[in-house]
Amino acid sequence: MARWLTRWVRFCWERPRSIVAGTLLLAGISAVYAALEARIDSDFSKLLRPSADLTWYRHDQAFKAAFPSFQQNAIIVLEGTDFEPLRAAARQLRDRLREDTRIAVVRAPGVHPFLDAHAWWYIPLDRIPEWMDGVQRNYGPLLRVGEFPTLTELAYTLADQARATPGLPLPEVLAGLLHGWRDSAESVQAYPALTPEPPHRELLLVQGQRRFDQALPHAELIAVLRQHLETLPAGVTGRLTGEAALATEEIAAALSGIELAGSISLLLLAAILWWGLRSLSLMAAIFTLLAVGVPLTLALAVLVVGSFNTLALIFIIMFFGLGVDFAVHFVVAAVAADDTGAPRLSPVAAAASTGPALALCLLTTTLGFLSFWPTPYRGLGELGVMSALGMLVAFVLTASFLPALLRLLPNRRRSLPTLPLDRPLPRAVAMGNLLLAVLLVPLALELRFDFSVLALRNPAAESMQALRDLQADGQVTDYSLHVLVPDVERAEQLAADLEDHPLVATAVTVSSLVPAEQDAKAALLEPLCGWRTELEIVPVDELPDAAIWAEARAYLEAARDAFADADRSAVDRFLGATAQLDDRDRLAASSVIGRQLERALTEIDTRLRAAPVRVATLPDELLEPFRGVDGRWLVRLQAAKPLTTPQAIDEFVTALEPLVPNYAGRAVIEAGVGALVVTSFQTAATLALATIGLVLLFVLRSLRDALLVLLPVIASLVVTLAAAQLAGLTLNMANILVVPLIVGLGVDTGVHIVHRHRQQGGLDSASGAGTRRAVLISGLTTLGTFASLSLSPHRGAASIGLLFLIAISALLWFAYWVLPGLLSTRARRT
Repeated sequence: MARWLTRWVRFCWERPRSIVAGTLLLAGISAVYAALEARIDSDFSKLLRPSADLTWYRHDQAFKAAFPSFQQNAIIVLEGTDFEPLRAAARQLRDRLREDTRIAVVRAPGVHPFLDAHAWWYIPLDRIPEWMDGVQRNYGPLLRVGEFPTLTELAYTLADQARATPGLPLPEVLAGLLHGWRDSAESVQAYPALTPEPPHRELLLVQGQRRFDQALPHAELIAVLRQHLETLPAGVTGRLTGEAALATEEIAAALSGIELAGSISLLLLAAILWWGLRSLSLMAAIFTLLAVGVPLTLALAVLVVGSFNTLALIFIIMFFGLGVDFAVHFVVAAVAADDTGAPRLSPVAAAASTGPALALCLLTTTLGFLSFWPTPYRGLGELGVMSALGMLVAFVLTASFLPALLRLLPNRRRSLPTLPLDRPLPRAVAMGNLLLAVLLVPLALELRFDFSVLALRNPAAESMQALRDLQADGQVTDYSLHVLVPDVERAEQLAADLEDHPLVATAVTVSSLVPAEQDAKAALLEPLCGWRTELEIVPVDELPDAAIWAEARAYLEAARDAFADADRSAVDRFLGATAQLDDRDRLAASSVIGRQLERALTEIDTRLRAAPVRVATLPDELLEPFRGVDGRWLVRLQAAKPLTTPQAIDEFVTALEPLVPNYAGRAVIEAGVGALVVTSFQTAATLALATIGLVLLFVLRSLRDALLVLLPVIASLVVTLAAAQLAGLTLNMANILVVPLIVGLGVDTGVHIVHRHRQQGGLDSASGAGTRRAVLISGLTTLGTFASLSLSPHRGAASIGLLFLIAISALLWFAYWVLPGLLSTRARRT
């Protein structure tokens, strides 16, 4: 390997212009190819490849097949202090969304016309007498104004009502006419509205086009919905949640975090390289290598992987942090060779001294990256493939492009700056560090894995706050447990069986849409049918003369003090607005009053004639959330406490699993995916350590040296997991990739240290010090690059940065001080 690399580096060193020009041309072609052919696949469901034999996966696929229109929805949560204006706003928003061609499905079950028409059946039985008392208050004014619907009669009726009930609010029909006497679009109610207890919320479920070829597949839908929410009336607010909104906020945070981390990592990389090299030429060569390596790697990834998942977007940061290692070790070795007396930089000598170690690092790091490929965790598997390709590109560029570039760039500095390179730790201290790592093993094993996707999302984000509010309010969400049964009867039986379960708050079935005690309600409401037949709106063709109108206004003004405060202000506005009306204006206003009363009575007719509600009479739009396309029926089980932690999810799913025939929903998916990721992690870690160990044994031909190479890896992993446990961190779906990366990185540092020791019998020579310098610089560059992720607004990316901060620090300690101390002890014994 050393001879081959030496010959190749000499070949490139002697033909610098051709190598640089050819490499730059290839990088340009690769950049164009990647820009044209690269595709993003942001479908989260493809990040894992579960086996069809898994029970939870089969149930989830069955649920998705039965309810295809309920996947990846956005939920609009409308809230307001006044119940009826909130419902009116929900109806208006529903109608506007349905007219928007960019939106596929809109459901607003709370304000469905069927429920409005049958609203009286849904009044609680114990509140019907209260409601009928309110009806009686409206009956007299409605009958009086309806017989002669004019402004004059309205003024007289208002005054008489205030004198009869001084200080009390006006009946609904008079209050409505007082506010809307000149606006035919106003809605007037002839009965009281029974306002439920706050909070007042209405939910709209929306589904639009998903673009999985874009980084934000729901971006267009979310943007459209936000435009519509800007049109909400005063007093009504709207928030977005649901999987579409949650995923959009999460991916947007991740992308902005990657941009931020990329900028910061480049600055840190430049600062560390300047500190360690103090040469603009060497720094320029390394940064050029990175700039050339990115398009080359992307082009290879397009050829090998195809589309890029959202997890693979972190590759750029990884390439900066890891790709620089090869260049740093090569450059430091070249300068160290120059210090021995060569007239210029000596890349050829560097190839002979450090080339085999770099080749071994390439192999071991690649095995670490590819360890997730055989597992079901496709997201990390593809990221590993891209990273492995990046390492291959970095190695090839280091052995070809970098020597040629160094030949062309001016280099005035002949030696590297002096760094505070401490001597290796004494044997006793080094052994004490290893003992400490062993003692931390039990603590490291206590670190738990948080499989909940919510752990990756910002708890202060709008979608997360809305989700928590809905769960606290007992609303059905994606995190409810969904159970499919053959028919309505079995759905009712299952709901009845689980109604007293301590972990179940509600069991919602299609029968939840059927009002209770309808026979008793019918008996109480029967008198209203006769009451309606006595009412008739008589249109007016001519108005009372102006004198009678003036008398009516004066009569109303005299009764002003008898009105309640809120109604008094409306009366004042009414008197002011009607002061200068002519006969034509008063006739137009009377026509408006007549139409409003007609609509109010039509609404009463509709509700009085509404038959009792049965499952068979429910419209398809209300049945659709409960009846699958395969004819099975849905039971939705809402947890008694919010499912926002893995413990709550696991407890809920585990307790109900033996009680239901099948189960689906986000809670089930996350619990199943969590177990799958843990299995993948165990498989990948075992595979990485086993394959890397075998390679080290084969190459080094020494079990002791192989164990020494792995020593920084194992010790750093233990310290990292233990420190994370003490800091209150957890492993999650994102930062679990730190483990195989630490394996690859740790092996690299161990390989360089042990290789140099085997080559020269110690680390006290100039080249040995240069190797330690390279380990320190490359470790610090990796630390700075990945630590920048800790500033990301995405909690998953930030946790990756924090774990890397701990892991690389531990790795540097064990590789830079502990391992050389052990090797120095071994050298003295030899």
